[in-house]
Amino acid sequence: MWEADQQTPKNQFSGASYQFVHDQLKKMGEKVVEFNDRPIRARWDSQLQTVLVEEFDGTPIPSSTAFAFVYPAYFGK
Repeated sequence: MWEADQQTPKNQFSGASYQFVHDQLKKMGEKVVEFNDRPIRARWDSQLQTVLVEEFDGTPIPSSTAFAFVYPAYFGK
């Protein structure tokens, strides 16, 4: 999951990011984390077989699935 900030670095995303490991969340069912100074909820959707991320009021937060080797290439972590 990623939210942009106002910076524009070359060849890199800028902003807050958080990664959820599908296998872990599938076992847990749900996880609450602090993201960009607010609590959010990630939950496993067994019908879609993916992680859904949302605000506590149920508002979806856009996110995308990436393979583990892709994440450091974009976020430098």
